[in-house]
Amino acid sequence: MSSPGRNGLPYNDAAGDISLSSRILRRIIPLTLSSILLLGLASYFVAKQQILGSINREISATARQAADNMAAFFNLRQEDALSLSGAVPLHDYLKYRDYGLKEEAAALRREISQSYALFARHKGVYSRISYCDAQGHEVAAATAAGPAAPRPERFPLPIPPRGETRHTDISPQGQGPGEILYWIGVYDDQRLARGSIVLVCDLRYARRILARFRIGKQGRALLVGAEGRELLFSGAAFASALSGKAAISGTPWSVTLEVKPDEFLAPLRKVGNWTIVFSIFIMVLMFLWVAYLVRLATRPISDMAEGTKKITAGNLDFRFIPPPVRELRVLGDAFNDMAKSLKERKLLLEARIRELSALRDMEGAVLQRQGEDNILRICLKAVAEGLDFDRTGLYWVDPAGQEIVGRYLYAAGDNILSELEFSKRRIPLGAEEILNEVIRTRTSLHVCDPKSDLRLNQAYIQEADTREFLMAPICGKDLVFGVLVADNRRSGRALKATDKDGLTVFANAAGLALENTTLFQRLSESEARYRTVLDNSPEAVLGLSREHWIATWNRGAEAIFGYSEAEIMGKPLNALFPPEAEKAFLQLAAEVMKKGSVRDFLLPGRARGGRLLDLSLSWGGAQPDFLMNKEWTVVIRDVTEARKLERQIIQSEKLSAVGRLIAGIAHELNNPLQGVIGYAQFLAADARLKNSEDVRFVYQSAMRCRKIIENLLLFVRQGGIEKRPVCVRKMVSAALELLDYKLHKAGAVRVVSEVPQSLPSVNGDFQQLQQVLVNLVNNACDAMAGRSGPKEIHIRALAAEDRVRLEVADNGPGIAPEHQARLFEPFFSTKDEGCGTGLGLAICRQIVADHGGTIGLSTGPGEGARFVIDLPAAAAPAKRAAKLPFFSRAPKGKAVLLVDDEPAILSLLSKVLCAEGCRVETASSLAEAVAKAGQKPFDLVVADARLGDGLGISLHEGWANHSPFPVPIFLFITGDALNIALEKAFAARSLPLLYKPVDIGVFRQAVRALLKGAPTRRGS
Repeated sequence: MSSPGRNGLPYNDAAGDISLSSRILRRIIPLTLSSILLLGLASYFVAKQQILGSINREISATARQAADNMAAFFNLRQEDALSLSGAVPLHDYLKYRDYGLKEEAAALRREISQSYALFARHKGVYSRISYCDAQGHEVAAATAAGPAAPRPERFPLPIPPRGETRHTDISPQGQGPGEILYWIGVYDDQRLARGSIVLVCDLRYARRILARFRIGKQGRALLVGAEGRELLFSGAAFASALSGKAAISGTPWSVTLEVKPDEFLAPLRKVGNWTIVFSIFIMVLMFLWVAYLVRLATRPISDMAEGTKKITAGNLDFRFIPPPVRELRVLGDAFNDMAKSLKERKLLLEARIRELSALRDMEGAVLQRQGEDNILRICLKAVAEGLDFDRTGLYWVDPAGQEIVGRYLYAAGDNILSELEFSKRRIPLGAEEILNEVIRTRTSLHVCDPKSDLRLNQAYIQEADTREFLMAPICGKDLVFGVLVADNRRSGRALKATDKDGLTVFANAAGLALENTTLFQRLSESEARYRTVLDNSPEAVLGLSREHWIATWNRGAEAIFGYSEAEIMGKPLNALFPPEAEKAFLQLAAEVMKKGSVRDFLLPGRARGGRLLDLSLSWGGAQPDFLMNKEWTVVIRDVTEARKLERQIIQSEKLSAVGRLIAGIAHELNNPLQGVIGYAQFLAADARLKNSEDVRFVYQSAMRCRKIIENLLLFVRQGGIEKRPVCVRKMVSAALELLDYKLHKAGAVRVVSEVPQSLPSVNGDFQQLQQVLVNLVNNACDAMAGRSGPKEIHIRALAAEDRVRLEVADNGPGIAPEHQARLFEPFFSTKDEGCGTGLGLAICRQIVADHGGTIGLSTGPGEGARFVIDLPAAAAPAKRAAKLPFFSRAPKGKAVLLVDDEPAILSLLSKVLCAEGCRVETASSLAEAVAKAGQKPFDLVVADARLGDGLGISLHEGWANHSPFPVPIFLFITGDALNIALEKAFAARSLPLLYKPVDIGVFRQAVRALLKGAPTRRGS
């Protein structure tokens, strides 16, 4: 059988018994199968060698790590033995035993056993720790559970040389824990051997170290001795194994790791099996693939016949897929060109129709004077629909922000870039960027390859996923409003010159519409902005005519003066000021005529109802020349509260400065007062003096001065609130002592105080509660200042359930009803101007509220005022400070270094210390004290906390640098009673601190208590 072939000649079918697919399969399948099998076998053997090599390296590295860990374990045991041999209690025990102090030696032996037990528990690896004497008998022993009784048998091993640790060998223990003994010699100060410390180390932790380094599920780790014996091991033994060995440094032992090879090679065998299966699968897949290719070679001819029918039916979008045969490809290309030409003619006609329709919509928007937003959105939609773009966008020029921003985006169908994301784009105006080029040149551009254009932001190009796009500026008469951009990202239609021309036409039409809209919009916005700013300003903004009549009145002016716009319009400006301000107003007008404008001119004003105001006025016009202005603008600020607050702040700063001045004066008085009190005590105790009563009077007067200073310091002291139980009786007494002069000497006020001794304490801050009481008593005293009859203040305290009530009442004129509601408001005062800040009662209420209490008022005209304070009682009574134990006299011969920069105090305290039997060295400066510290040892150092050339505490901190002798006991004195930081510094270091002027008896008791039990320093 024959069939026609090329040029009409028949094909020879003699060799056509075998199909083309069979011929291809005969050649491909054997080659493919053999290649896959050889590749699988080669991969298997290479992988096996690599795995075995990797296992051997891993075993060796792991064995080395295990050996290092075991070496660290054994080295730590030697360090433990060395540290125990140098323990101080053990050497003290040997000394006590040598001196025959049996009881002290027995106590130290028990302490040694306790410390060994604690050491064994802490380390967790010792089953027993003991100390054996030179004959090998156990003296003290302990286990992790506690001290143990000494064993009767002797320790058989000799005492090693000084500083050398020895250990026994490890005997094979099978699966048992195993033990090893470490011992070290104990030597006294004469280097004589006094015994050994023996540590019995349990090797269970060492076994866990070995178990941690096992490789694989069936591998095992061994500790091997010098002769190859297995001392410790983890895991069961097996026949064939891969192994690695590493010596333990510093010991005769080594670590061996063993692994079963089958455990790691089993997965490789599975790989081999799967290689065979995979080869068969590939063979079947190749056979099916070749059959598919044969059918695919004959398919283009039938496809061309079907395609011709679709084009004839009017489907101009159909395109032939280029077939692999050259002749068929030429025929298909011809049909494709014909369909493409027909479709282009059709699309061109439709585009012209859409363009004309879009221009008509744009013309309607311009004629209707729609808003800017509507015009721009209509423009984007018209461009997309009229010119057949998939996506259009508008970049807007923002002259105020000096940038170009993305404003609107229109897309037909799905869009990868949203309008919100597009609006986040910002390009600086004038930068080297393509948008600036379009704006600068006012010409349209066609960007064919955005990804290679250096003028573009590649992040924006990647975000928009655009391949090419057009740009056209929207121009007005004198400026460029923005730039239109368009592309065909979704359809992929190539952009042409006609698209660029069409986009330019639409951009020009949009520019014309925006030019007209912008003019009208700017006018409307300017008027609205002016009215909004004017009405929302908190200041009074007034517009004046040439004759200074009020022509504009905003809501700020209405709020300040109380007049509505209808009431004030057309009235002169001076209607807003009281008659007494006429002179200041004329001065203001003169300044305006002279300078053309005035800023922040202060003058009084008057609101509706006659309320007086403090005003700050700024007056100016459009022209600097006074006569050239046809209208004026006046801005008025109400500074009444600000001026009042300024006065209160000045008064508060004065009070704060007075407090600091009192603190400084008190600090300076404490030093000379210390000398007066001390020498008065000395003289009062001298029986030889005839005028001892006069001396006692001097002492009592000095103590009175001291009490006054203490109360002043307690009152002005500042710091964080520290709530603790406060004795109400003591707080009332301190407040009255503080006001003693004003009450009795200046005001002739009788104070009746009824505070029970058994009254519970309140939980709070002493200074703050004292401040409340001082304010109330001071106010009562001021209220009774003009009273002609007797003046009395009653202070009464009582307990009510779980609260404490404190009442302060006076027989003054009382408080008027109209003032009672505002009495606790800040800056409200019933006193004359300049006589009060108006903050006292407001602060009192805040302090009482912070303490969980309340404060109230009960009063009436002519009945006096009674303030009632309710405070929660403290949960428990306040604990008294622990007193120093009483000692009749300090131990004789103690060496004391006295440091103070006040000669009188130095002389006084030196006499006190000498009377106590101490050997006293004095220093008048920190440098002199440092010099004497290095010359001899001292038992006690008494130092002023603040010296002329430094701080006394620095002598304590740097004693080791200044002196080769041990640090003595320190006692500090100071006159700086308000230095909270100083108190905290001494409290943190547990250093005793006394405040000047200190009572001589208190000073003696402090010195005696500190020196009691201190060993006497034998110095020159």
